[in-house]
Amino acid sequence: MTDTATPEPHSDVLGSPYTVEVIEMPEDDEGAVIASLVRRAPDEPNGSAVLHVHGFADYFFQTEYAEWWTTRGYTFYAVDLRKHGRSLLPHQSPCFVDNLDDHFPELDRAWQRITERDGFRQVLVSGHSTGALTVLLWLQSRQPLELSGLVLNSPWFDMHGSFWTRTVGTTVVKRVGADIHIHDTNLTFTKGSFNVLLGTTRAGKTTLMQLMAGLDASQQEVDAAPERFGGLEVGVVEDRAHRVAQRRIDGRDQDVLLWVGSGHDEG
Repeated sequence: MTDTATPEPHSDVLGSPYTVEVIEMPEDDEGAVIASLVRRAPDEPNGSAVLHVHGFADYFFQTEYAEWWTTRGYTFYAVDLRKHGRSLLPHQSPCFVDNLDDHFPELDRAWQRITERDGFRQVLVSGHSTGALTVLLWLQSRQPLELSGLVLNSPWFDMHGSFWTRTVGTTVVKRVGADIHIHDTNLTFTKGSFNVLLGTTRAGKTTLMQLMAGLDASQQEVDAAPERFGGLEVGVVEDRAHRVAQRRIDGRDQDVLLWVGSGHDEG
């Protein structure tokens, strides 16, 4: 998970005591890519840390949330994912990714800084909305031993809407992908405007289908997921999240703290 040296942390737009560091990423088809890691240290550290991941078309600004953790001794980190918030560059399509696992590299680099560079051996992961879905799939892929807890706030774990939205609508989005916009426009972004590309909706739905079918499901089962499920009961989601959060230490399975917040439209 190591990478080349990047600029040193400096004062964040939120002001002291928040700092931010730029994480330089490999280029994608639009050019240069960065992520941003925000940090706030506690007055009385307890030796543990939190990494927070925002949702779609979002970024970190919730200082009250950060301070809830720091007053309890946690060192708080939040990552602005590529093309979001602090990490959005002038040449980029805002918030656009082909697949949510496009965010795995910036999570890898943020985790490396927190655990290897800063030395934390107990790190709790917090995810909001699509951020909860992203971190769940990232944890399933990486299974880091330093994970000590998982907090999922208003997680996007189900498609809201009618049967047609979950089936035919998903198929249409998969086919058009990044080829069209949500509304009639062009690729020239003007000052003061904010255009969200349909490909991002496809990315979220595709990843959501993986959760609906099961994290270890085959691609055929994933493709059929919207037709098989009208929604997931909370118990099913919690069971799958628990299995992702489980880790092995000295050959033994050990559960970590898991808290799942309210449904997305209730959060």
